Amino acid sequence: MKKLLAIICSMVLFAGNIPAGAITAENNEPQDAVKVRCSPDLHEVIAGCADAFMTANEDVVVEVGLLEDGSLNEWVAGSGQIAFVTKGYMEGLDPQSNRIVVIGREVYVPVMNNNNPHRDLIMQQGISPAEFAALYAAEGTRNWGSALQNSSSIPVNAYRIDDPSFIAYLTDFLHAESTEIAGTIRESCGAVVEAVKRDPNAIGFCTLNQLIEMEKAGTPLPLTMVPVDLNGNDQLDHFEKIYTDVGALSRGIWIGKYTGTLYSKIFALTGISTLGAAEQELISWIISNGQEVLAENGYAPLMENEKDAILAGLVSTPAAGDQGTLAPKRASAGFLIILALLGIVVLTIIVLTIFNRRSSQTEDVLKSGGKDLVHASEEVPGGYYFDRSHTWTFLERDGMIRVGLDNFLQKVTGEITKVDLKAPGYKVKKGETIFAMIQHGKRLEIKSPVTGTIVQQNTKLVSNPALLSTDPFNEGWICLVEPINWVEEFGSYLKGQKYSDWIKDEFVRLKDFFAGAVNPATGQKIVLQDGGEVIEGILYDLGPEVWEEFQTSFLKN
Repeated sequence: MKKLLAIICSMVLFAGNIPAGAITAENNEPQDAVKVRCSPDLHEVIAGCADAFMTANEDVVVEVGLLEDGSLNEWVAGSGQIAFVTKGYMEGLDPQSNRIVVIGREVYVPVMNNNNPHRDLIMQQGISPAEFAALYAAEGTRNWGSALQNSSSIPVNAYRIDDPSFIAYLTDFLHAESTEIAGTIRESCGAVVEAVKRDPNAIGFCTLNQLIEMEKAGTPLPLTMVPVDLNGNDQLDHFEKIYTDVGALSRGIWIGKYTGTLYSKIFALTGISTLGAAEQELISWIISNGQEVLAENGYAPLMENEKDAILAGLVSTPAAGDQGTLAPKRASAGFLIILALLGIVVLTIIVLTIFNRRSSQTEDVLKSGGKDLVHASEEVPGGYYFDRSHTWTFLERDGMIRVGLDNFLQKVTGEITKVDLKAPGYKVKKGETIFAMIQHGKRLEIKSPVTGTIVQQNTKLVSNPALLSTDPFNEGWICLVEPINWVEEFGSYLKGQKYSDWIKDEFVRLKDFFAGAVNPATGQKIVLQDGGEVIEGILYDLGPEVWEEFQTSFLKN
């Protein structure tokens, strides 16, 4: 502790000898331009973002140009260079060598008149891509009977725009060539919306952002979103029921329930190790303030929780020679540094004084029986999000949430002899019991990290509960849940360093839980590893009273 304080004090003295003018001179050096290239379909909106960003940051220059064919990998590998593209321009990109950040979406949504004569039936069974193709076919009779597989001869008036970007989506969605697609052409999606609003037999496509803006008006939507029957079974399955309102559709798009042929994420791409401070600041600005610019250009903004998650993962790896921040030009920079360091000294003294004993305990529990329990509990595959109920969630491509147990419980309980699974169809709320693990009659109730309906249980656990310990992130999963509140609940999950820090605190709490405790079965003090460390599987030989106390202390959620 004394050495640490001495180092910090030396830093303060060193900072105190830095002339403010020297710092100002360094910050007054002109910033290198941020070099941006984008796909042609994004040039207007990215140029608008760059102009707005430079207005807010007068000391930064952003140069925007078009990305040449086949040059994506070479461009993003350069220091201080960013590419903005939609999915059609990602071909050939090496994802292992590049940082990929989502900044927005281009989404087209099929809509119909609120007074469509078949509205109730369409909302019940949806329209499949093949049936949409019949409605937009260049040849043949286009009527509602061909889409709904009934005898209706009411004609369909199909509207669309002739924009190349939209045509690319439409041909992909309909599985047709552009020459095979008909429909009445309007000059803009706004004009399509007006045509659909006037015609009960009309169908068309508008952007998600248009629907968002309509809903902001506070009145019912003047048209109805047409559900897409993705698997063509003439009914809307659970994962397809995302068309009740714009919010539900937006969430469905985020978690992968919407057809990928009608939308594209907008990606910001850089090299893994070439993202400097100015480049990160530009990307972060677009994800936050720049969403308004995206919306003004017809693109769907990110959801609030989604933005938070993306910004949290946007950790800068400054390029060589980068100063690390966008430094303001202030003559008092030296004084601010000194003030900040003095604050660090005071805070450090307080923290070290209050938590000195706690820090010592943290070191005690790092090893047990030659194994690093904390480190082992932190090691998890990518893509997993953790809840404080000691469960993990994983978002599947079809929008389902896979649920399992984290490593902490495996290290503490020891071998599990039986499981109690909830049956498919069971509706569960976050914080309610979703699963129970049993060891020779002793039981722990596991709380659900997600709200929704269980659609599948892992029956392998019935005959082989050991999978919970031997393969917790693969074969040892618990169940699949169809979520209904994923966006809000996603913000409460832990990942990366936050999860690592939390697990360390849990092990400290675990040692405190057992320190001085008595095993009711023997009347003897619970024995820890030599030196006071936690023994792996410490709950195994303890009675149900201790398990109940553990349930209350660690699994209340």
